[in-house]
Amino acid sequence: MSQSSYKARLCAASALNLPGLLPKTIRLKGLALKVTERCNSRCATCDLWKEDDEDPVTTERSQRLLVEARDLGISSLELTGGEPLLREDLFEILDVCKGDWFSSVALATNGLLLEQFADRINDSIINRVAISLNGVGETHDQTRGIKGGYQAVIDALPSIKKPVTLRGLFTKEIVPEMEEMIAFCKENGYDYAIGLPEASSYWCSSERVREYVEAHWPSEDEISKGLEILSRHGIVDAIHLANMREYLTNRRFNFNHCMQGYLNAYISRGDVYTGCYVFKPVGSILESDLQTILDSQAWLDSAKKMYKLNCPLCTCGFAGSARYKSPWRMVASRVCSRIMGGVSKPTDAPAVE
Repeated sequence: MSQSSYKARLCAASALNLPGLLPKTIRLKGLALKVTERCNSRCATCDLWKEDDEDPVTTERSQRLLVEARDLGISSLELTGGEPLLREDLFEILDVCKGDWFSSVALATNGLLLEQFADRINDSIINRVAISLNGVGETHDQTRGIKGGYQAVIDALPSIKKPVTLRGLFTKEIVPEMEEMIAFCKENGYDYAIGLPEASSYWCSSERVREYVEAHWPSEDEISKGLEILSRHGIVDAIHLANMREYLTNRRFNFNHCMQGYLNAYISRGDVYTGCYVFKPVGSILESDLQTILDSQAWLDSAKKMYKLNCPLCTCGFAGSARYKSPWRMVASRVCSRIMGGVSKPTDAPAVE
């Protein structure tokens, strides 16, 4: 099945509510590879920084995984953590890749080590650096738990010669500073993206985190103000705006089907997940190759459960699922957004990353 036929079947299965059209052979678009659990931030919105384990996936197995991903036609690779720049062999792993293996290779980072690794990043196949920036100055530092973290990121940005996206989290604190952050991005040629707060128990591993997320959830007025800013600057199109409003207000989305299981894979500690971390892993690259895992009944069963939304609601990939419900409206909305001069789109990355 060609990639275009695969996408067409996904669109029909989602938009027309026809599960019988779901492909039986998985053709992934993206792979998010968590290269380490370690992190040098102390974020209030997650507990990942408390992990101190070495990743069990060796340099050699990581390199073979990238070869497998290329052979499977995966076009988008995201390097996440923890803080991926804490993995000492990260660039050695990437050196196995040729420049045309993936159309997108994104580094998702907190930015604290950007200056130290700027030359390595600039010389690598990474073609997008996505930096979490949760507000301006002290607002960011308080959320990330690192004094001076904001200024460290700002000072390091000029050393990065790859396209940059600054990614915020839609909390009550960021709304008053959205205009300033968007203006900064436009002045410096950066993209701006916004993610949604995540309070699901599967992600927020402690009561402390859940309480923090709930306490900083935006009010109705803050939701309306933030969405108006994003719309006016052409950052988020109408379909995504509607889904963001529905989620922030009522903790649900307007689409009926999650398509993540047919589009993306997440890998952490060698465990392979169908698009997000809601369900248990369906295999391990420490035991088999990625192709075998994609061909397994376990993958299909998990993907179908996600399609039916038979899972805890999360924000992973919400933009992609919205696209597949209304593909033609999405194309029109994107054209309008570009005409308006938008600098980015909502992020599909885990919102509390």
